[in-house]
Amino acid sequence: MRIHFVCSGNTNRSRMAEAYLKSKNISGIKVSSSGIYATHNLNGSLSKYAQTVLKEYNILDYASIAWIQTTKEILESADLVIFMSDRQFEFCRNELKCIPKEYFIWNIGDVNFNPRGDNQEEQKIKTKEDEDIFQQVKRKVDELIKIVN
Repeated sequence: MRIHFVCSGNTNRSRMAEAYLKSKNISGIKVSSSGIYATHNLNGSLSKYAQTVLKEYNILDYASIAWIQTTKEILESADLVIFMSDRQFEFCRNELKCIPKEYFIWNIGDVNFNPRGDNQEEQKIKTKEDEDIFQQVKRKVDELIKIVN
């Protein structure tokens, strides 16, 4: 089974979900992720907040090396697509003209991106926010494993 996670930039939520599910090493499950605006590359390869969280849980090595732009081909090749919010689903439906065979919409919020960079206080706040996001992702992935396994 091919499971694919979709978020906005593929630098945070979808990559954390991908890394966490890959870390489970479930036979027969292939995991990938992408972002609907990944080519904008606003956060670099992987957000520093996601890096911090994934390092803390010793699963950073399970994250893809670089972001991937969501395409119709990627969505059509997946057996199950997980959209991190309605926004990504709507983009795929309206812009890519694609509704995956099977999908879930998790409605997990994202950390606000600041193009000017974050000061130390903002970094602390966003690191905590991303930890909370990861906990939501982790719970959802654990529920997903029960469904597909």
